[in-house]
Amino acid sequence: MPLAEHFINALQANGERWNIDKLNLWDVTLPAMDGDILDAKYAFFQGQALTENQAAGWSQVRLHLDRFRRADVVVLVMPIWNFGVPYVLKHYIDVITQPGLCFSWSPDTGYQSLLDAKKAFLLSSSGQDFRVGSGNEQDDFGLTYIERWLKTYMNCEVETVAFAPTIAEETRVIEAKEQAYSQAWNLAQSFN
Repeated sequence: MPLAEHFINALQANGERWNIDKLNLWDVTLPAMDGDILDAKYAFFQGQALTENQAAGWSQVRLHLDRFRRADVVVLVMPIWNFGVPYVLKHYIDVITQPGLCFSWSPDTGYQSLLDAKKAFLLSSSGQDFRVGSGNEQDDFGLTYIERWLKTYMNCEVETVAFAPTIAEETRVIEAKEQAYSQAWNLAQSFN
């Protein structure tokens, strides 16, 4: 997504030296959350010993979560598909969002992230504008979901840049693009 490259260029123009680790979810084979991995999840959550097969599967989950955990800053790029998130992103979320590894829950405290705090930038595009004030907020099952996931489970302070609408009259699309690029540049330049 060109907006993401623009944002990363702005981060680098800020004078910081960033080690960029790009993860394209379309190029990664994520483990299926079934069989031994699903059994491992429940065994781990209940404090039980894992079988050899469960441990092998669970190590795949930890591998993906550890990559997220190592990031100093998260830049998540996401188109809105059918009012929501692309299925590959939902799969990734379901793999790394595990009780006991990245969050805990109790009736007294609710959900508590187990991860160190970090900043996350959510860069999104959609044919329709779902942002607050657009009149379409009730149809947003993507941005609010990802923002909530990042804040609640992943302990991220989230800044969102939404390029929307991408399907409209040409002048409106150009205006939305300029606004998103300007917002992304300013956020990156102010980040330290």
